[in-house]
Amino acid sequence: MVYDNSWSYRTLIVLCRKRERAVITITNKEIHLDAEGAQSQKTQIISNAEWEIKSNEANWLYINKGTNKGDTATVFITASPNTGLRRSTLISIINEELPEQVITITQDGIRIVPDFEYVDETDRYRLINKSYSIPSYKELVENWEIVDRKSVIQNDLYTYFMLPATDSRPDSIEVKLTMSNPDCEASTVKHLPLPPLTWYRVYKIGKQVDANQSNNKNYNWYIDQTNTGTYSNMNCGPACATMALMWVNKDFNHSAEEARNTYLLDGGAWSTRTIMDYLNKYDANYHVMSFNEWKVNDLIAEINAGNIAILCLDIYYVRTQTKGEQWKLDKFYTTTNKSSGHFILVKGYYVINNTVFFEIYDPWSKGKTYTNGLYMGCDRVYRREDIVNATNVWWKYAIIVHPQSQDTRSLYNNRPELQNVPVQFGW
Repeated sequence: MVYDNSWSYRTLIVLCRKRERAVITITNKEIHLDAEGAQSQKTQIISNAEWEIKSNEANWLYINKGTNKGDTATVFITASPNTGLRRSTLISIINEELPEQVITITQDGIRIVPDFEYVDETDRYRLINKSYSIPSYKELVENWEIVDRKSVIQNDLYTYFMLPATDSRPDSIEVKLTMSNPDCEASTVKHLPLPPLTWYRVYKIGKQVDANQSNNKNYNWYIDQTNTGTYSNMNCGPACATMALMWVNKDFNHSAEEARNTYLLDGGAWSTRTIMDYLNKYDANYHVMSFNEWKVNDLIAEINAGNIAILCLDIYYVRTQTKGEQWKLDKFYTTTNKSSGHFILVKGYYVINNTVFFEIYDPWSKGKTYTNGLYMGCDRVYRREDIVNATNVWWKYAIIVHPQSQDTRSLYNNRPELQNVPVQFGW
């Protein structure tokens, strides 16, 4: 009898296979996902036995068992965008014969990038928020502050802060922007340079001077009519005539009170003719030109030629300043009545944003001074339209005074005959 062991052999093979040890290998046990959740990460599970995935995350993690090639399965892991802090979880690979194996999954938190730009708008800086986040989160809350100072002003149109209008302001200012959502925040601080404080910035006129000329001297030649004798309140004429002669000749040593005592010593307003008589007395070189809306450029040409001008105008039409006495644009005093004839001296001009402003010596300082000690009538700046309006209703001429060494040269053809020039008064 032949022993047939085929059954036993086949049975042995089956039994051996049943007793083969289960093996599961995970190629990547640490999965890192970006905050945007834009890209899946994968791991491969190589096994000779059945297994399953268990996860306690259902709201932000997506697990997909993809292709299965032989005993190798590819598992794709994807996350929803993360708008909060960094987060992590574990998923388990389970086989009843083997210890649990763990895959650690982490996802970056939202990255908030706070950033801003500023726009110089003459009297303020407009702040433009350039912040963003990864992933994009539309409900980020912005908070602005000026470090160690008042909070910035915000309105419905844009965010801005006013440039501090004080002489003691710093050269720069720190602005802090914080961007946040309910879970996290990020901040940035920038040092913004502050431009020099000027009257034209304070009055929102412009950021820079396009052209200017100032026919000043390196010595003091301004006179405040306030303390010029018994008739001080009427002495704008004597003061302007004396200033003009001091400008012509630095050694001129006669006072405005002496000028008053030369003409109309018993009081009364000086006239334009009186001004010219006093200039003639000391051989000053001058001429008279017509002045109105169409002659502004002629006056500018005279200043560019190195001359100064005496105007007689109704000072009522020159507006009063609105930013405080320390700022030199417009009058620092108030004129309540029309027909307030007054003499002033024009010694320069500015052009800012195509607008002309005249640099003035106004003798009516009333004894008041700036913080730097200069009289408030000294180096005032009056607007072109105010000067034109004030002369148009009072005296449409200008007395052009030349330097001592200069011939009477500019605008010959525009000089009216003096006998045809009307007389007007100022006080």
